[in-house]
Amino acid sequence: YPGSGHGSVPPLAMQPGGGAAGQRGRRASTPPTMSRGDALPLAIETDTGLLDSSPRDGEVVRRQAEWEKEIESLDQKEMELHQSQLRLIREQTAIFIHDLAILQQEVAALRSGHADRLEALERTFSASNQKHATELVEAHDKLENLHGRLTNHHSLLHEREAQHHFLQQRMDQLEQLLGESRSGGVMQAQ
Repeated sequence: YPGSGHGSVPPLAMQPGGGAAGQRGRRASTPPTMSRGDALPLAIETDTGLLDSSPRDGEVVRRQAEWEKEIESLDQKEMELHQSQLRLIREQTAIFIHDLAILQQEVAALRSGHADRLEALERTFSASNQKHATELVEAHDKLENLHGRLTNHHSLLHEREAQHHFLQQRMDQLEQLLGESRSGGVMQAQ
C-alpha cells in the first residue's frame, strides 16, 4: 500500500475496525477487528498523505504511526536476533573447528604411536626369528654330526664284530688243531 512505508501492511484507515469502536479495550499492537455494526471509513490518498473522511483523522494517523513504530521496532529486534544467531553460529563453528583440529592431532599421535609400537615389535620378532633360525641351523648341524658319529660307531662295531668273528674262527681252528695234536700225541704215546 503506497504511502504506508510497508508494502504488505494496509493503512489503518482502510482496515476493518479502524474506528473508535474497534479500538476500545485493545492494545495498539493487536490489529483491530470489525464487528457487523462497524462502518468502514473511507480513506483517500494524496501526495501529502492520507486524508480520512471520518472525523477521527487524528486517531487513525496516530494509530498508524504507532503500528509503523512497532513494526520498525520488531524489524530492528529481528535484525539484532539474526546478528546474534550469526555470531553464535560463527563462535560454535570456530569451537568445532578447534576441537576437530585437536582430535586430528590426537589421532595422528595415536597412529604414530601405533607405528612405533609395530616397528618395535617387528624388530623384536625379526631378532627373535634370526636367533631361532641360527639355533635351528646349529641344532641341525649337531644332529648331522651326531648322525655321522653314530654311523662311524656302527661301522666300527661291524668291523669289530667281523674281527671278533674272525678271531673266534681262528681260535676255533687253533683249538681244533690243538685238540687234534693232543689226541694225536696221546695216541702216539700209547
